[in-house]
Amino acid sequence: MRAGVRRIVLSVIVLAVAGVAGLATAHAAKEPILYQMQAEHKATQARLEALTQMSGPVAVAAQQVLAVMRPHDQREEAFVLPLLGLVDDLVDGKVTADMAWAIPMSDKLIAERGKLYDEHAAIISALNELGTAAQATGDANLVAFTQEVAGDEVNDGAFVYPTAILVGKLVREKLAK
Repeated sequence: MRAGVRRIVLSVIVLAVAGVAGLATAHAAKEPILYQMQAEHKATQARLEALTQMSGPVAVAAQQVLAVMRPHDQREEAFVLPLLGLVDDLVDGKVTADMAWAIPMSDKLIAERGKLYDEHAAIISALNELGTAAQATGDANLVAFTQEVAGDEVNDGAFVYPTAILVGKLVREKLAK
């Protein structure tokens, strides 16, 4: 496993299992969200935005990645990341009635998980095109960037979504008692 992908996998596992200190309140409904992951989305999109200002195949490919990534990241931020914001409380055994919002949100994630996976496939395909364009220009750093982002997309499906679903299931189970 590549070092960058290994680092991403370990980061996601740490986030999923132990929670993070960067939890804060967001949304009018006061749903916690992991700002670190949201910041990662923004940083990736900012780098892609900068690439769109170039000329040639790299710019075109970066535009294609952004076209599929932006709406996908917005969906994750709407109903995946808030669930992950509860991980720290759940690890501490804290489940309260005001966490009930996590149940329908988790149900939505379950219902839309297939679509999210399809979006990941589209993002990875677009990233592969960007990587090919980067290779043609000899930009090894950009090739590495596309591989890291693709690894992050794979990890979302392998770790982040199942963890978010488990959050909703645990909240449902604990509130039913």
